[in-house]
Amino acid sequence: MTKSNISKLMEQPYFKEFIVILVIALTIFPLIGIISTYYHEMAHIKKAKEFGISFVYNFNLKNAYFSKWILKTHASGTSIPATKEDDIKYNNLDLKYKKDINLAGIKSDYNFINAILLGILLTNLLLLFKKFRQTKWVYLIIYLDIVLFYWLWYIITSSSLNLFYPTGDLQKLFY
Repeated sequence: MTKSNISKLMEQPYFKEFIVILVIALTIFPLIGIISTYYHEMAHIKKAKEFGISFVYNFNLKNAYFSKWILKTHASGTSIPATKEDDIKYNNLDLKYKKDINLAGIKSDYNFINAILLGILLTNLLLLFKKFRQTKWVYLIIYLDIVLFYWLWYIITSSSLNLFYPTGDLQKLFY
């Protein structure tokens, strides 16, 4: 009885590890974007509350998941004034206060950047210890590096889009 191609493929070294990493990547990478966007938008909401304006968070699962795998930019979540009155209050604010609200999300992103860089540093410092130089630990450390570098890339890209994209946080101040 001959083996099927799938059976032969499953016998290849590291096939099971590859499948586990693939499944994790398909779930972890979108979650990273969702977490980052949530904290970014919550920073806007918290800052607006300081000025007596209520914002709400609108989450879009379709954009949150699929925008990580295609090149077209979609916001996975946005914060907008909760009511018409809040919208009027926001529009009547001085530019410096609007700037504080709009750029609060960018400040949140930079806090994430610092935390991720610290995570990368600490993860790589593990390699200095002999215990973590075993093959399984090295693979785990490399995988953590990949996830952290992806998150870093995502945050930097997201922040630059928020600063320079026509519908980004900074551009909303001028249009």
